[in-house]
Amino acid sequence: MLRNDTTGRVEYVGITNNAKKRAYQHGKRFNNHTFEIVTRGLTRGQARAIEETVYMRNKLSGVSELRNRIHSINPKHPYYRRMLQWGEWWLRMNKPNL
Repeated sequence: MLRNDTTGRVEYVGITNNAKKRAYQHGKRFNNHTFEIVTRGLTRGQARAIEETVYMRNKLSGVSELRNRIHSINPKHPYYRRMLQWGEWWLRMNKPNL
C-alpha cells in the first residue's frame, strides 16, 4: 500500500510479487508517499479479497478516496460478498487499523 507522508492516509492498495519493482512503477504517480508491505504469503484470491475490502472500506467511509483505478474483484461476481466478508475477517484479525 502507499501512504501519504503528509496526511498519513492510505491512498493506494495493490498486489505484487515484486515489491521493489512495483514501488518503482508507481514512483512518479505517488510522490511523497511511503510504500508499505502489509503482508506476505497469501494466495492471489486472499490478496484480492483484502485489497477490495480496503478499497470498499475507504470508499464507504468517505474519509479517503483511494487512487486505485480498478476494482480487484468485479462487484457483480457471484462470490463478491463472500470475498469481502473474508477480507473483513482477515483485516480484523491481522490489521485492525488499516
